[in-house]
Amino acid sequence: MSAITNYIMFVAGSKWESREITFRVSRYPDKQGLTRMAVDEVVEQAFATWASETNLTFRQASGSADINIAFIEANSSRIQYFRNWTIFGYAYTPSTGRVYFNEDWGWSIRNSSGKPQK
Repeated sequence: MSAITNYIMFVAGSKWESREITFRVSRYPDKQGLTRMAVDEVVEQAFATWASETNLTFRQASGSADINIAFIEANSSRIQYFRNWTIFGYAYTPSTGRVYFNEDWGWSIRNSSGKPQK
């Protein structure tokens, strides 16, 4: 397992108005063969971990949401950061709430033994 070593953090103005944050995956990965259910499960687990360490609660939304997650192809992306292959993802400040993952990376979901699962 590799660690994320390069990141930029924005602090000024980085605050939600509420402690209950909604999220949704607006675009799922096409290339890896991951099911929507598997992606939703991992995203929910990530937000549950975040909630356990903060005073925030997270709820999945089907419509508009505070956090919108999308898997985007780097070459067709308007996200300039994805044109550099070293970028896995990019997130805007809470007031914008957009989170993008570079779909050109080989995303997979692994179980606790490290074996791929779908």
